[in-house]
Amino acid sequence: MVKKIKSQSWRFNFSRIFLIVGLICLATSVGLVIYDRSASQFIGQIPEVQVQENSPDSITIPRLKLTLSLEQGYILDGKWTVSDNKATYLVAAGRPGTPTNTIIYGHNKWNIFGQLYKLKKGDEIIINVQGGQEFKYEVTDELTVKPGQLEYVYNHQIEELTLYTCTGLLDSQRLIIKALPKFD
Repeated sequence: MVKKIKSQSWRFNFSRIFLIVGLICLATSVGLVIYDRSASQFIGQIPEVQVQENSPDSITIPRLKLTLSLEQGYILDGKWTVSDNKATYLVAAGRPGTPTNTIIYGHNKWNIFGQLYKLKKGDEIIINVQGGQEFKYEVTDELTVKPGQLEYVYNHQIEELTLYTCTGLLDSQRLIIKALPKFD
């Protein structure tokens, strides 16, 4: 009789453990699906600026020893297109050398914008445009905001550069680096 009680108790505990592990796996799967749908997308609409020639070709961040080619990006149905292996230049925003906000964004991957958090005020960022012209910027601010807080990427009628990527737990927030022209 005693052996039978122990056997049933063992089965009961095993069933409980199996149920708990199953619930953890289910919760993890749901979390990954939500992460995959939200983290890989930049969401929101910003007012468009008429863009002409001299689109950015590449970005160099000396402190991070990082140079990236740029791909043109667009906002389609409220979602920002984003390259999987390059930084992306938002065509609708602005361009270097004009009184607009040049927006460059990318995934929070180590080889793209995953190291932006290391930038400090005064660090240099170099943007090269088609035709070979170079524009230098100096980091002035770092912000962590919610995905819907787009006022930081609006055009403020001054020449500025905004770098934009995901950050935080499951990329639930956005890291913004602001920079202004650097005059040697």
